[in-house]
Amino acid sequence: MKIAETAELWRYWLPSIRGEGWAYVVLGSDGFFASVSDYGNYAFWWTHIGSRTFKEFLLGIEPGYMQNKLNSQRVFDPEDTVIEVRRLICEERRRQKLTSEAAREAWEDAGSISSEYDLYRWVDEWSCHFESDCYGLGCFSPDPMVIGFVNHILPRLKAALREEFNAGSSACAKGA
Repeated sequence: MKIAETAELWRYWLPSIRGEGWAYVVLGSDGFFASVSDYGNYAFWWTHIGSRTFKEFLLGIEPGYMQNKLNSQRVFDPEDTVIEVRRLICEERRRQKLTSEAAREAWEDAGSISSEYDLYRWVDEWSCHFESDCYGLGCFSPDPMVIGFVNHILPRLKAALREEFNAGSSACAKGA
C-alpha cells in the first residue's frame, strides 16, 4: 500500500467575467481535479487517462462527461413532477378509473407538490385510486449548479490550458 505519491500540482484562478462566476481549480499530474467555485465545490480523480497528460485529457472531455464525474446526482423537479402527476390523473379519468370529483381533488392536491416529501405524501393519499404505479411519478433533473460549472467554468479552464499549450509552457510540454 502506498501512503504517499508525488504529483505535480497546478492552480488556476478563474475570476468572474460578466457575472459568470469564479473558480479556483487545482489539477494534479496524477489525474486529480478539485475546484471551489460559485457553482459549488467539486473533486474527482481520474486514474485511467491513457497515454496523454492530464491537461491534454481535460482538453478533450465533453461537458456531459465532466458533469457526470463531478455530480451524477439529480435533483427533484417539482414543476415537471406536477405535470406528470396531472397527466396520470387525466389518463385515469379518461379510462374512467377516477370520478370527476376525485380527479378534481387529486388535481388540486397535486398543485401542492413542491418536494419529494410532498410527492410521497400525495402518493400515500392517492395511490389507492390509481391502477398505475404512482411511485415512479417523480421527475428529476441534473443539478443546475454542476451544469453551470461545466457550461461556464470548464470552457474557461480549457481556454487557460490551451493558452499554456500555445505559449509552449514547460509544464504542458513535458506533461508533468
